[in-house]
Amino acid sequence: MKILIVTPYFPPRKGGLEHYAYNIAYYVSKNGHKVTVITTRETKEEILDNIKVIRVENRISISNTPINIHLPFKISEVLKMKDIVNAHMPVPFCADMAAIVSKKNSIPFILTYHNDVVKDEGPLKILSSIYNRSLLQFTLRVAKKIITPSPYVYNESTIIHKFSDKTVWIPPGVDVNAYKPGKSNAKTRYNLS
Repeated sequence: MKILIVTPYFPPRKGGLEHYAYNIAYYVSKNGHKVTVITTRETKEEILDNIKVIRVENRISISNTPINIHLPFKISEVLKMKDIVNAHMPVPFCADMAAIVSKKNSIPFILTYHNDVVKDEGPLKILSSIYNRSLLQFTLRVAKKIITPSPYVYNESTIIHKFSDKTVWIPPGVDVNAYKPGKSNAKTRYNLS
């Protein structure tokens, strides 16, 4: 299967979403599927652990949301050769553009919904509220499946609750080679009592 993953951030940038998206891409690729990732940063293409990574330069950002008007065109160009697209959010724009292009090209769209887009105060609170009631609703409607790695989001999100018929909670996997049961050396390593 040829899979396109669209995520706002990807390694070498560090973070939970970045790590999660990388591991999905890595293990799906390791199982014989051709994986391409479209993400932001500086413009370049590279192969990272057998994953084709296409980076589209981030022109502007609103809060932590990278925005580039060329992103939908790049997604459209790459999507024509794919069987399915998986987009990651809570960061707006990238997943929304993937949903629009997927719908236009009749390619199945799967959304990995890490958490709600919420801001506590000021203009960002107003923007997030408008986004949650408009473009996000379109993205959620277009998704064939909504995956959340969080039991909290699965059970408590007021935004995705009306899409519960197509929402599934899939806990993230654990690398048993890195995290083996048994004695921990954390006390020694971190000088804990």
